[in-house]
Amino acid sequence: IGSEMSVGAMAPVGLGFSQNANGGLSLAYHYTLAVTLQVGLGSTREANVPFGAFMNLGYGSFDRLVRNNSGIGPAFVRDGSNGVFSEVGVRYDYRGNEINLSAGLWRVPVSAVDKVDVVSLRLMYGLLY
Repeated sequence: IGSEMSVGAMAPVGLGFSQNANGGLSLAYHYTLAVTLQVGLGSTREANVPFGAFMNLGYGSFDRLVRNNSGIGPAFVRDGSNGVFSEVGVRYDYRGNEINLSAGLWRVPVSAVDKVDVVSLRLMYGLLY
């Protein structure tokens, strides 16, 4: 859509650690299918502006591999939360390197028992040569 706006599909994935209230660590990962709207910097190859913004909306899963201490069954069990994924962010060109700051939310359906919504904050600094 012009030289400074684009619409597309994306499949973001991520990997990290999650800590529960008792201090236990678990491996956390997410995968999502989303539609994205990009404006300004980074939206197209032709965009020549110092700022940009983006919005993503889709459906996905935020999962944790939790240690099973019962002694019965596998050593790790999957604790997954499926729901609507949304993310908004901005990007800035700092001395030729792109800086991205975004906030995301996995909204778990109300009918899900013992599940929580997941909020993510992300700061990325790209080194471009």
